[in-house]
Amino acid sequence: MVAASNTRRAEAGPDHGGTALLRFFKSLNPFVSAAAYVSASERIAACLAQAQDDVQAHLGRHKEYYIDEYRPRENHYWEHVPRWIAGLPKRIRVLDVGAAYCTLAVFTRRMLDAEVIALDTVSHFQPAALLTAAGIRHVTRNVELEELSDLGTFELIIFTEALEHLNFQPVPTLRKLRGALVPGGTLLLSTPDAASNWGRTTKYYKELAEIPAADPSAPWIDDHLWQYDRAELEGVLVQAGFAIREILIASGNDGGTHLNVRATRLA
Repeated sequence: MVAASNTRRAEAGPDHGGTALLRFFKSLNPFVSAAAYVSASERIAACLAQAQDDVQAHLGRHKEYYIDEYRPRENHYWEHVPRWIAGLPKRIRVLDVGAAYCTLAVFTRRMLDAEVIALDTVSHFQPAALLTAAGIRHVTRNVELEELSDLGTFELIIFTEALEHLNFQPVPTLRKLRGALVPGGTLLLSTPDAASNWGRTTKYYKELAEIPAADPSAPWIDDHLWQYDRAELEGVLVQAGFAIREILIASGNDGGTHLNVRATRLA
């Protein structure tokens, strides 16, 4: 079940250098100084900006869209995730599911000196030369229909702006992600908040329960199939075997906030 004492709401707005970061590092080390906190915040911001610069420089036909539309917005989708990543141990194994432009994959590789695999259903968004140079493996695979066991296990799985794109019932895929984590491993997730200006998506289904089970013969839809409110998100994560450690609100864009979740695999 969800431990309410470990779940809190942050004020909307970018928080890479805010008080939440200081609280987070003090939770790791109660003796952390203000100077160390400022230094950590600056390192996170610099590493993230450099990752975005390098992704932008290596993109092909999607570069213009990334520059004009996605890059200015992506930080506000998952604005709490970079500091959560920065607080994890070095040289861990990481799987970024639904990696798209691979900003967080590159950031994590550099921030943690981690072994990173970037996985997505399509490959045309990836900055291929950058991933090769950074030592990041890209795997093209449909996580809903294909297995992950051949990739091994991971201390961290990143699953940002992907849940709403799942074509089938979410719990089996979330269980698959849980199975790819080591016991106690971390899942970091972001998704649009249906309680905000994003609203409820009913183009395909009227209720979450109407989403079908996995069907390899069904045509793949690249769209937001379902946008979750907080209660629904907590529900599917708990059903999948995760313990929710923290849920924060990311500011998003134009009043459309995002849910940022830090969860761990139950043994």
